[in-house]
Amino acid sequence: MYTVLVNPERIILEEFAMPKMTRDGVAQTYAFCLRQRVLDRIDFQPINQAILARWRPSALEYIKKRAWELYEDWAA
Repeated sequence: MYTVLVNPERIILEEFAMPKMTRDGVAQTYAFCLRQRVLDRIDFQPINQAILARWRPSALEYIKKRAWELYEDWAA
């Protein structure tokens, strides 16, 4: 089964308004962005800036690493 988000960029940015959203939750949506192969249509700069505004730079590294792990798991 293949799941897509209609507007993953908008969804991930909306997640930052949710106080209970965790880094793992954001990483999953980030992975959806990667999986949908719409990298050329997604502007990751505002997403990464939102991550940095909410958490430390180490969280950005964690989210990206976790997102790629999820992406690779789904591709397998």
